[in-house]
Amino acid sequence: DLETGRIDGSVGLLRITGLMSDAELHALFADLVHPDDRAMQADILDILQRGHPVSRTFRIVRPDRSVRWVRLKGQVVLGPAARPIRAEGVLFDVTLPQEATLLAEENRLRYQNLTRTLAAAEWTASPQGQRRPSASWQALTGQAGPDQQGDGWQAVLHPDDRAMAAGAWQEALIREGTLDTDFRLRCADGLHRRYNCRVTPLRDGRGHVVEWLGILLLGLSGGAGLAASAGQPLPDVTPALVRAARAL
Repeated sequence: DLETGRIDGSVGLLRITGLMSDAELHALFADLVHPDDRAMQADILDILQRGHPVSRTFRIVRPDRSVRWVRLKGQVVLGPAARPIRAEGVLFDVTLPQEATLLAEENRLRYQNLTRTLAAAEWTASPQGQRRPSASWQALTGQAGPDQQGDGWQAVLHPDDRAMAAGAWQEALIREGTLDTDFRLRCADGLHRRYNCRVTPLRDGRGHVVEWLGILLLGLSGGAGLAASAGQPLPDVTPALVRAARAL
């Protein structure tokens, strides 16, 4: 009741919130909301009183101190003078799907940070091995996204390494196994550098390949940034390079 502030709830609402009676439901928008979410949800009643619907997801702390994720959806009922007089809503316990979403996001960020730290480039391919455009591959090689598709990615490989790399990739596709090979790659600055290529299949619950994940790791000899094809000598292996190799 938007005029008196009284909240009436169903048995299901009491079960989700852990409250014992309707008399305690006034705590729904105050004490029950998780302290870290309270500031973001403090305007719910104000929004309803102004006649607007709400749809929010937040955490509550039940009287037994257990934490649950809930989704609140509310609409407003207008009185004869077109003034909001009542709000009707539904509260869903979404703890399991919300935790799954958060875990998936954490895993995505962890994967991004890991590949950004360790890999010079990363890409994905369809189950049949059709390469998808990769922004990191483009940044490394200068090869535009459309040019990477099909066998186009092989155009930036050193001519002496193309047949070997293509054959290793086809073999991995046929046996649906991992790939671990080295080849020289023409980078955006025009120099060839040696990279270690790792590709692994991602499988579903039935063991079918649903995607391929690939990364490039910079090789030690290639890390110097010198091109053998350009006739430039490789640098001496300094103690700093040895320490970097051990760290990797």
